[in-house]
Amino acid sequence: MPGLTFKKATRADCLVYYTWASDPEVRKNSFTTTPLRYDEHVQWFFKKIAAPSCFMFVAGSNGKQVGQVRIEVDGSDGTISFSIARETRKLGFGTAMITALPTLIKEQSIPVKCLVGQVKITNVASRKCFEKNDYTSTATDGIVEYRRAIEG
Repeated sequence: MPGLTFKKATRADCLVYYTWASDPEVRKNSFTTTPLRYDEHVQWFFKKIAAPSCFMFVAGSNGKQVGQVRIEVDGSDGTISFSIARETRKLGFGTAMITALPTLIKEQSIPVKCLVGQVKITNVASRKCFEKNDYTSTATDGIVEYRRAIEG
């Protein structure tokens, strides 16, 4: 599998984020399953990319956008949200994105000491991404929380 590159999300990425977030599989696995309205998404997206505690990146491989990852900082924790473009699923990009996060965090000087992911217990694909990266897990009420300390 080709290597990944990351670029900070900008206002120009709003539509691709909307397209990915509107995908039926993404909606099913999201904690908010209702269909997205574009006008509400635009407001949400612009607010997030402007927030000093939110770091959003578009992942690419061989010049093609393959997905996105968002890290929301709360204290020393960085909560991860990620998705993979429909046409690039099942190619290992989810696992590769989670693998790359500690390095990305250091390169971007994101002030976190622990990465946290929360996944529906039914979202097997995302769970495997965290499990392949040695995150510790705790399951409660249909949600699995994954945690991994960032060294250095």
